[in-house]
Amino acid sequence: CYEDKTVTYTQEVKTAPINVMAQNASKVFKTKDPDKFLFDVTTDGVNGETAEFTGSLTRETGEDVGKGSNSNGTYQINKGSLALADKGRFLASNYKLKVVPGEFEITKSDALALAVNGYEGTYDGKEHTGTASATINNEPATDAKIVYLVHYSEDVEGMSEMPTIKDVIRNDNGEVGSMVITVRVSLTNYKTVEKEMVLKVNPIAIVLTAASDSKTADGSALTNNNYSITSGEFTGDEGFDTVTVTGSQTTVGHSANTIAYTLKSNTLAGNYDITTVDGTLTVPMINATLVAE
Repeated sequence: CYEDKTVTYTQEVKTAPINVMAQNASKVFKTKDPDKFLFDVTTDGVNGETAEFTGSLTRETGEDVGKGSNSNGTYQINKGSLALADKGRFLASNYKLKVVPGEFEITKSDALALAVNGYEGTYDGKEHTGTASATINNEPATDAKIVYLVHYSEDVEGMSEMPTIKDVIRNDNGEVGSMVITVRVSLTNYKTVEKEMVLKVNPIAIVLTAASDSKTADGSALTNNNYSITSGEFTGDEGFDTVTVTGSQTTVGHSANTIAYTLKSNTLAGNYDITTVDGTLTVPMINATLVAE
């Protein structure tokens, strides 16, 4: 005889995967995030079923450039509230959603602006400098860092104080030059801006002229030690320490009345373009007229 038995079978239906990959995205610092983070479906429903979604991806919080949790400083775009939804033959309960995170990059803003003005003037014995100001959208960028790098200086980090200029700069050939400065402004989350500034002092032109003179021949030497500054003017109490005029003419003819000088200890020769003009000492020939008797 046979005994009736009841056998119970349990059939497990495993969910199929729906895989999506978040698309990378970016924005500029101080601008809005995208309205929606997009994604690509890499594994869709089985048997021609098409996945339906509800909700949206989100990203990790943070607004600073390079401060995200990813190794490259970007922020993760995560699953957020994104979920599967029923639609037609597609039943969300038959599937399991997996989201591959994306990267959200915040890039530096170019809204930081720099305005510079140099200086050029004639030597006056005073210190002079330029101006530099940083703004963001025409408003003062009070937290910005401004540094000044003088060309040909060994200071590669720059100085925080604006350089000044007082004296004329000349090269080895005596030609007048200038101080060229790279002004750099930086601020977190903004692109660094650099501009060049030029400071230049021009020399004062001075013309020193020896006296000229003449007289008829009388057997004595003609000399004249006088001189004058015929153009230009020294600054303050700067000037000549000594001026020497040398010349002598006794016989009929002419010769140079030469001039030389030394400067005071407080007077730098490079701050002046000094031109000397020699005078002329002349003893003229006398035209004699013979009268017949």
